[in-house]
Amino acid sequence: MDVFKLSILGVMLVAFASAMYLTGKFIYHMLHIVRNVTGKYAYFLGALLLFMPSQFNEVGNLHRAKLLNIFPFMFLSYSVVFGIKFYIEAQRAV
Repeated sequence: MDVFKLSILGVMLVAFASAMYLTGKFIYHMLHIVRNVTGKYAYFLGALLLFMPSQFNEVGNLHRAKLLNIFPFMFLSYSVVFGIKFYIEAQRAV
């Protein structure tokens, strides 16, 4: 097997593993955010609550900060996985 193909496979596996790990952390912190909402209009605001720290108690704000730190890395991991996937599909079509 070619070294380039092996390196692509290695990068894909590392990106996929990190995407799965970060998705698990994202779900964990999101669960704690939902459990620690303490606001008058919390049920009406929905997803906009992530940008309103006054709607959470201390635990909710802690998990909110961790969630916002995880999100860019999760997005980057999924971008790498799907970028390599589309690259491989384009190479097969040629």
